[in-house]
Amino acid sequence: MNNVFADGLANVRFIDGVVRADLVTTSAVNKDESPRLDKTGSIMLSLPALVRIQSQLTDVIDRLVKDGVLKKPDITKDSI
Repeated sequence: MNNVFADGLANVRFIDGVVRADLVTTSAVNKDESPRLDKTGSIMLSLPALVRIQSQLTDVIDRLVKDGVLKKPDITKDSI
């Protein structure tokens, strides 16, 4: 089994019924430049797997908010 650390996803796409995304890490650059994204791997998910993962991540975030570890940002339609 390989463990891969990722700061986020990039290039998310839906091809032939499969959601595909690049796993990326950010590299520090000068303060006045945007961080560089380096691809560290990719993930491919069926639609049921995508929905299951979204539910699991929502549960983790809700638990972290409840425990005071994380504060959810106030996202409203006007702030988008």
